[in-house]
Amino acid sequence: MGTRRGFTFLEAMTTVAVLSILAALAVDSWVNAVSRARANDAVTGVYGQLLGARKIARTHNQPVRLALLLDAGTVQARWERLPCDNENFGVGCPSASCATSSSCGGSCPCRDTGNWLTVPTTVDLSAWAGLCFLGGTGQAIPRVSGTGDCLAPPPAGQLLLRATVWGEPDRMLLLEPVSGQPRLLTCTGADGGCS
Repeated sequence: MGTRRGFTFLEAMTTVAVLSILAALAVDSWVNAVSRARANDAVTGVYGQLLGARKIARTHNQPVRLALLLDAGTVQARWERLPCDNENFGVGCPSASCATSSSCGGSCPCRDTGNWLTVPTTVDLSAWAGLCFLGGTGQAIPRVSGTGDCLAPPPAGQLLLRATVWGEPDRMLLLEPVSGQPRLLTCTGADGGCS
């Protein structure tokens, strides 16, 4: 007659412990993957806002800037078409009252705005804040300390602005000097450059 052999309590607890460890590792990996995907989606979404901002600046012959707003610990990004003293021809853009404001509102209403996009805390787009596209040409002007939005001259050469995503290779925004056409590049240390 054969004996029935089952699992002992110790074997069962060992199996449960191993499965618990594997499950915890899988959940942690999944959470990190979701966080990285959200961060990369945010950078891509803001890049899309910049493409739209340049197009609107060229179409309406008015400057359009990227606004980043910190509200209760959350960063929001959108494009803003700035008001002009002369709405028909874009003369005096932006209005003097709106040149140095960080975001439209109060005495500085925007003519048009994009939708607010939430930027995760794992993403640093501070180098992109205040980036402006000139009306007509679409040339890009970065915000310079002490200089109002869209008032500095366009840089002579290509403009590179960094986007830092925690745990991911840096992303660089490359802006052509004449047209302001933006390109989003991924930079890694392994290949020594951006592609």
